[in-house]
Amino acid sequence: MLLLLTLAVLAGATCRAQNILGNKVGSYFYIHGEEQGEIKAIRIFYSLLRRLKGIQLQFQNHWSNVYGGHSTSYEEFHLKDGEHVIKVHGNVGICLNSLTFITNKGTEFTFGKKVGQSIEASGGPDQHLQTVNGMYSLLCLRGIGFKWTRGPEKPQREPTTIPDRAMLLLLTLAVLAGATCRAQNILGNTIGSYFYIHGEEQGEIKAIRIFYSLLRRLKG
Repeated sequence: MLLLLTLAVLAGATCRAQNILGNKVGSYFYIHGEEQGEIKAIRIFYSLLRRLKGIQLQFQNHWSNVYGGHSTSYEEFHLKDGEHVIKVHGNVGICLNSLTFITNKGTEFTFGKKVGQSIEASGGPDQHLQTVNGMYSLLCLRGIGFKWTRGPEKPQREPTTIPDRAMLLLLTLAVLAGATCRAQNILGNTIGSYFYIHGEEQGEIKAIRIFYSLLRRLKG
C-alpha cells in the first residue's frame, strides 16, 4: 500500500510538471485565484543575484499568496482594463533568470536579466493568461508554466420586460395603425368602425342589398 501511495504521489508530480518550462525539479506550486477574475498585476521578487525568486498575481483586487520566496527587491507589472497577457518569453539556467510578458495591447514588460536558455509560451489565437504554475527551491524559481483561457463570452441580453401600461399603449398604437392601413382604400369618410364583408370563398357576388335610414341615407 505504501508503495502504491508513493507511486501515485510521484505520478501526480510528474503530470503537474509536464507543462513546466525550465527545470522540473523542486517544489511544485499553482497560483489559485482565477475565480476572482482576470489578472490585473504581476509581482516578481528578486534574489541578491537578480534571479527570479518569487511570484505573486493580482486577480481583480485580490492578491494571491507569494510562491517561491519574498524579498525587499521586487517589481510589478500592472495591466490596464481590457489588457491581457497573450505571450511570454523567458530565460532559464539553474534558476529562472527572466520573464517577458507581452499583452494584446502590444505592451512588453521584462523581469530579470535575459541570460540562459530561451523559453517561450502562448495560448494560441484568442487566448490569454489565466494563471501560473511552476517549480521553486529555497534559492529561486526554477521552472514556470502557464494556464491559458479564452476571453469571457459576451453576456446574452436578457429579454426586455415591457410594463403593463407601456404594453397597453403599444397595443393601442398597433390597432390604430392597423385601422389606418385598412382605411387607405376607403372612398369618403375614413372615420368610424371598420368592416369587411367576408364570403368571397363561397363564390361570385349574385345580389346586393342596401338598408336605408329615415332620411334615405345608406344605413347598412
